[in-house]
Amino acid sequence: MIDPVSLIVGALVNGLVAGVEASAQEAVTDGYRSLRDSIAQRYGRRVEASIEQLEREPGSEQRQAAVAWELRHAGAAGDPVLIGLAERLRDLIEHPEKVWAVPDRVEHVQRTSALGVITRVFNDHIGQVLAVRSQYSTKDTDLLTANVARNGDIPAPVRQGLGGLHDRIRLIIEQVAAKIESDRYRDVEDAVANLQAGKLERDFAQRLVVTEKQMQLSYETLRLTVEFLGALNNNIVAAIEREPPQRQLANLMFGNAIMLYELSDFVIGYIGNFSLGGEFDGLHREAKRKAEENREQHRAFAEQVRNKNIPEETRQQYLDRVRERENALKMLDEEWDRYLDEVREVRAKIDRAHDIVPTLELMREDARLQIQTLQQVAMLGVLKQNIASIRGTVDALQGFRLAPMTPTRVRRLLGI
Repeated sequence: MIDPVSLIVGALVNGLVAGVEASAQEAVTDGYRSLRDSIAQRYGRRVEASIEQLEREPGSEQRQAAVAWELRHAGAAGDPVLIGLAERLRDLIEHPEKVWAVPDRVEHVQRTSALGVITRVFNDHIGQVLAVRSQYSTKDTDLLTANVARNGDIPAPVRQGLGGLHDRIRLIIEQVAAKIESDRYRDVEDAVANLQAGKLERDFAQRLVVTEKQMQLSYETLRLTVEFLGALNNNIVAAIEREPPQRQLANLMFGNAIMLYELSDFVIGYIGNFSLGGEFDGLHREAKRKAEENREQHRAFAEQVRNKNIPEETRQQYLDRVRERENALKMLDEEWDRYLDEVREVRAKIDRAHDIVPTLELMREDARLQIQTLQQVAMLGVLKQNIASIRGTVDALQGFRLAPMTPTRVRRLLGI
């Protein structure tokens, strides 16, 4: 297992070198900046200064060793956010085909549109909360979606309207994730439907594609949820930094506290209840069982060939064909192993989402206190501290996704 500090320093050096190449410049440069900025925000000026020296001489072993020493001394070796950012940058350079760093134009439009819709939903919700707050005598914290259903001071239709925020957000995210995955899988679904194979093989292939698509949909939904959390958090920071007129500040601070609470509460609940759709174990066991049955039949046939009273040349021809088919079965096993390794890696990446739950819990409590005390205290500091953790999780989730099934892979997994 690679040393975490060596991984981070290596990613910085390779990012500096690869970022000058036009073919990789945008994605690699963004990945490098995310890693460098996160280090600076989390570990201060000394580490940042050592990176600045490295940027002048990325090939210098002395500069690299200096950055490594500063990172170790600062305690960065156990930082999951930096490790995730470094792994993403490494994958951007070494395996760009796996990273999906630059979504296609249609997907980008879909994601941008969804973020705009979610932003409007939040703004409308805050407007409703402000209106209810001015009309009814109730504690501000009783207007939060987690509490509003129990608030008897507010009419039932109003409570239902305020309490449905999370369902509306979830519906938007799931719809855009479903659209993205449907577009990605259209070609392979058409290919499987027209696969030149028996019905049994076609049925198995369709089950495999459906299972993978379900897993991808779950993954994409989680990724978009965390991505939108980060974008809206940045929007709150930008709104506060614009320093609005004093008469608007009270409503702005209250509205942003509401948004921050609901955002963090939604994602905490989403991650806590998240399960990765798609069950590959059953399909894999079925494929292994069929392959083992085939091997048993080949072993029995080879034994018959050896015991039959036939010319030696004929015997060798039969045995050669048995060996060829055994090699084909071995290749089938290897293809399944490669495929399941990719699935396991996706599952491991999802664990990164749990790393931000403690941060989200602090964000939620900070926002609740802000709402409860009604103090016009800027949340800018805590928000900026949280950005690095959220961004690290977004990058980690983007850092690897299982490449969608292709007709070629379907055939390999079926052994045809």
